[in-house]
Amino acid sequence: MSGDHNEAKNNAHYLEYFMYVNAYTVGPRMPTRQEMVDAKLPLNYRDTCAGLLIPLNKCRRSTLFLPWKCQDLRHAYEKCQYEEWKIRVELLKNQE
Repeated sequence: MSGDHNEAKNNAHYLEYFMYVNAYTVGPRMPTRQEMVDAKLPLNYRDTCAGLLIPLNKCRRSTLFLPWKCQDLRHAYEKCQYEEWKIRVELLKNQE
């Protein structure tokens, strides 16, 4: 039983490290607070994927929100959101 607990602890440390590495070195650059204010991002979208959302929103505005124009940016943003969600799920599993 204690082996499972230690394994879960190690997994939690690994996930925290992965989240740090993913968010700050592998993932998109985190924009500054002023860049997010200038881009008029709502507070609930100011996460580690905001660096992808700012150019996506610029593209959407410049192409009048045509769905086929910004597909690559949209896919990158949605993938980032999905990866962040997977990390949160794993962290919650390890807390139990």
